Amino acid sequence: MTSTPLREHLALLRRQGRSWIERLAELEHWLDAREADELAALQATPAHQLAAHVESLRGRLWTSMERHGALPRFTRTVAGQPIQPPAPRPHKPRGIARHLKPTPIATAGQRDLFGKGG
Repeated sequence: MTSTPLREHLALLRRQGRSWIERLAELEHWLDAREADELAALQATPAHQLAAHVESLRGRLWTSMERHGALPRFTRTVAGQPIQPPAPRPHKPRGIARHLKPTPIATAGQRDLFGKGG
């Protein structure tokens, strides 16, 4: 048994699809007729296929943005000046590893088995 998507969710999907079609039309310089056809196809998509159709539009938009060099770039800034990401935290042993002591590089038996330097 499948559940019918909520009316608000369908409206959200249609708004997303519409905005992605408009952005695609802008990037790829579509004729008005092609944009109208794509919008009509979006409105005619059955509810159970709408999410997949909108996802395919998102994929097409991303591919088009890659092709046209229009991918968004994200830069960390403070007061308008770019900054570097924070350094990672130093490694801190957890659990039983906190209580273990480091062993010497090679014991006498290991030197006999593996040679000088272990």
